Amino acid sequence: MKKVILISILVTLFLPISAQTYFKDFKAGESNFQQKKYVDAIENFTKVIEAKKDHDRAFNLRGLCYFELKDYAKAVADFTQASSIKEKEAEYHFNLGKANIELKDYPNAIAAFDKAIDRDKKMTEAYHLKVKAQMEAKMFMDAVSTGEKILSIDKNATSYYLLGVAQDSSNLFKEAANSFDRAKFYDSKLVGAYIGLGHTNMKLQKFTEALQFIDKALTFDNKNIDALLVRSEINVASNNLQAAIDDISKIIVFE
Repeated sequence: MKKVILISILVTLFLPISAQTYFKDFKAGESNFQQKKYVDAIENFTKVIEAKKDHDRAFNLRGLCYFELKDYAKAVADFTQASSIKEKEAEYHFNLGKANIELKDYPNAIAAFDKAIDRDKKMTEAYHLKVKAQMEAKMFMDAVSTGEKILSIDKNATSYYLLGVAQDSSNLFKEAANSFDRAKFYDSKLVGAYIGLGHTNMKLQKFTEALQFIDKALTFDNKNIDALLVRSEINVASNNLQAAIDDISKIIVFE
């Protein structure tokens, strides 16, 4: 009986000390993370996880450390753990999606973003990255559908731009031109919107307007390779071959 009581007392004494220890490790990990000392932070969070295996925040923050160190496979493992422990936390699913994109695992990235959106329907960035993942997976019409949903939540330059890219890739050139036009309305210096307008107008056989948009893009960034490539395409399409050669020559110099 005395032995049982002694063990009970020892366990009772140990628990607060253990909790206090991993709390200190967690705070040290947070501090190291904020100071971008990711290797040290990983060590701190690992100690926390060893003491408390269901510490979702430690898994998430260690995952962010691995992400910053470009160790995306380990980041995926930690974000998976965090999102399993606390399934309702949108941020964990969002982080998992980002890491899967880096691994080019687009189906799992899309699934993770869907879960993030399901838990936070106003998480605009999750929609944005879902569009990018769908584009990489060549799911262009799905990307258009996602892009259209974003606009019901937040109309901004990025949302319209991504929708335009998806529409352009789906050969919906008139619709894409409208989306790029709205993007530059929200951000008049968004280079990508002008490049998009150049490309869509070329596809619509409006070569003069297309060149004007590309020239506008180049006023913001005169070494933009994408703008020069599109301008060379426009010049080829309009039978201005010398101008196209000049554009290609500039690209070679800049690269």
